[in-house]
This record gives sequence, C-alpha cells and structure tokens, in this order.
Amino acid sequence: PLADFALLHAAEWRVGTSDFDAAVADGTRVGADPALAPALDLVMADALAGKGDAGGAAARLRAYLARERHPPKWVALTLRLAEMLLRRPGQAHAEEAIALARRVIEESPRGAGAGDARDIEKRALGTLPFARRKRFEHPTSDELLRQAKNLVASHQPKEALAAAAKLLRLPRAKKGD
Repeated sequence: PLADFALLHAAEWRVGTSDFDAAVADGTRVGADPALAPALDLVMADALAGKGDAGGAAARLRAYLARERHPPKWVALTLRLAEMLLRRPGQAHAEEAIALARRVIEESPRGAGAGDARDIEKRALGTLPFARRKRFEHPTSDELLRQAKNLVASHQPKEALAAAAKLLRLPRAKKGD
C-alpha cells in the first residue's frame, strides 16, 4: 500500500543523507509487496553497505540480480557485487567474483563493463591456489560453447569468434567402442 511506498522512499532519502541505521529501520518496515521488492533490495543493499555490513549488502544484491536475467542496471550492480566479494577473503568469494565477472564479459550488451570485469576476474584468479585456478583458466568445450553463444547474443562478434576458435582448437574426444 501507500505506507510501504512512503517507507521505501524514506529509506532511499535516508541512504542519500548517510543515515544508514534509519534507512535499514525504514526498509525493514516495508511490507512484502512484490512490486516494491526490487527497489527495496537496492536501497537495503546501499544502507547495509553504508553500515559496513558487506555480507548483508551482498545478499540483497544477489536477491535483486536473481529476480531477472538482466534487471535494470545489472552490469553495474554485478560488478559492484563482485568487487564487494573480492574485499572479503576466501576462495568461495573469489570464485563467485570470477563467475560474476564472466557473466558481465559474456552477456553485457556490446561488452559494456567488460574491461572492469576482466580486471576483477584477474584479481580474483590471483587469490586462488593453482589447483583451484586451473579450472577457471582451462574451460571445457561446453563452457566455451556457452561463452560463444552468449557473446553472439550480446552483440560481441569478435569475442564470439575468438571463443569459437578456442573451441575448435580443443582435442577431439575419443568415440566409445
């Protein structure tokens, strides 16, 4: 209802004035209206990040990005989440940051944000031990095929051709008896 809309806007305003505790308080009082959920996730992510709760902010960004394949501002928010994860040590965070960076590289319209995503991917790979990093540095034929298809769909023909060329250079699998 109207009260939820007012609380959401109050939380947005409080984030803008750096009153993060009050923004979280207002945001938690917003009802479960599905129409407000995406905007609430974003304002709560900002408020929680402002309070220093990177885990809570990351959870809200994940929730927002999971609602649709490419919601509004998905490239910038995906990069923001990946950066947030890199600031928190751990292999799981580094691997998630790599996956997010690759999603931007492969799916962003005409490669928007791909340069930043490659930088994130490189830094995340650098934090992984060799055994874990190897899996990301040597994609399977299925991964290369998916990558090529995504690059074509996102209007990145040069990159799609490069992925297809890597796929063609892979050794052929032996046929069963």
